[in-house]
Amino acid sequence: MVSISLKPGRSTRPLVTLALTLWAALTVAGMVRNQAAPESRVMEAVCGLLLGNSDEGRQALVSSVWWPPLPVLVRLPFASLATGTTLPVASVAVSALFGVLTLVFLTRSLARQSAGTAGAILSVILLLQPAFLSACMDGSNTTTLTALSILAAGGLAGWLNARTTSELLRFAFGASLLLVTSPECWSWLGLAFAILLVDLFVRPADTGQREAVLLLALSPVLYMAGLWLLLNWLVMGDWLYCVRSLVTEGPEEIGIRLEIQPFLPALGVLAVAACIALVRRQVTGIMMAVLAASPLAIAAGLQMSRLPWNEQALLLMVTPLVFLTIGRAAAGSVGPRRWLQPLAIVAGLAIALPPWLGRAATGTPGMAASPGAIMRIQEIRHHVLQRSPHAKVFVCGYESFHLLTRDAGPVFASSLDFNFNQVKNAYRGHTLFLLVRKPDGRSAMDSIHWQYEDMYALGSRSTLYDGDWGDWRLFEIIEAPRRRFL
Repeated sequence: MVSISLKPGRSTRPLVTLALTLWAALTVAGMVRNQAAPESRVMEAVCGLLLGNSDEGRQALVSSVWWPPLPVLVRLPFASLATGTTLPVASVAVSALFGVLTLVFLTRSLARQSAGTAGAILSVILLLQPAFLSACMDGSNTTTLTALSILAAGGLAGWLNARTTSELLRFAFGASLLLVTSPECWSWLGLAFAILLVDLFVRPADTGQREAVLLLALSPVLYMAGLWLLLNWLVMGDWLYCVRSLVTEGPEEIGIRLEIQPFLPALGVLAVAACIALVRRQVTGIMMAVLAASPLAIAAGLQMSRLPWNEQALLLMVTPLVFLTIGRAAAGSVGPRRWLQPLAIVAGLAIALPPWLGRAATGTPGMAASPGAIMRIQEIRHHVLQRSPHAKVFVCGYESFHLLTRDAGPVFASSLDFNFNQVKNAYRGHTLFLLVRKPDGRSAMDSIHWQYEDMYALGSRSTLYDGDWGDWRLFEIIEAPRRRFL
């Protein structure tokens, strides 16, 4: 029977104070470290365009599954407060915030299942793990994924165990936000809903109860997906614009080879947790072990695709999910089963210690535009202005936000949905150029490549090859001469 259980608990003020203090400390440390992930520059540039109420900002927000809207939207409030600075304030603040939320969600989820001291200690161990600690300060979306995955997985586990509406809502809310955070998580969400379906049809239920649970779980996800498609219709004029790149051929280069060795301790711990759950006849524990191990299998499957999936986004979810699983395996361990709590702590240490004993996690390249990129822009500006004082260069794709700086000037303009006819009509009298990046990685998914096939290699009938500038190729946009009437 579905019910809502509200239990009085202790004041959460100390937890809130500790969380805010930790958030401030991680943000300051991230600013001092100044090794923000490369994608942070793109997202903060989109925030600047949105704050400027530009069409390019609205297009960048909704037009690609490879750059989902939620990571930009969560940065928007911080970007509005940090205008005028080149430091990665918004991105670092967001990564630190969601890192703290990951710990809060993990601690609260385990506390609701009476995991005792083991839950709090596991959260501390997770914080001290090098990869997670680095993710809290690098301005990337890693901690956003881990926080939302813990929220969704914790809610699903709570529903499987207690079948309360509050836990089901946590799962639905976390799943809906994951949908607009990372396309790599879609397969993981499908598995989570499959587990929910299996549980619904295995257990007895009243008439209409299964349908009600499914409606409650799916409604936020369907609403979020529908809202994203609606925004594509309103902004781009095409309901499916954001997903059209999924049916295109990806770049030649495939991502880094998946190495299973670093995850062997986690898989061993999950196997032990699944055996304990099997002995205790806890279906929830077995399901959670499968859900925690699934990112490895999904990442291996994504590597077989030609699309530029970011498998690291899935791999970094494994450790927090394993901690959630072993913490729940120790939940309610009283009397003769009290030994499960120290066992869970030892298992957490076994997972977290190897990175300290081996090579420490390395930071990602700094966010600031490289001197080479700045010099390249200056050289291109000088080149096109020699051709015409009224030159205009359209830089295609999301990488344009990484290439162009505030000093790029009016000669350059970012373009996510380039149209030759519109540009020719809007800029009569100008000498027009098109700057296209080499289609590797996620830049191969930009619309310029799937709207105009082999654009980088062959150009089009409306362009004339002008020259190469590193990974960027410059084309001059040509048109038939107009007849002059005397």
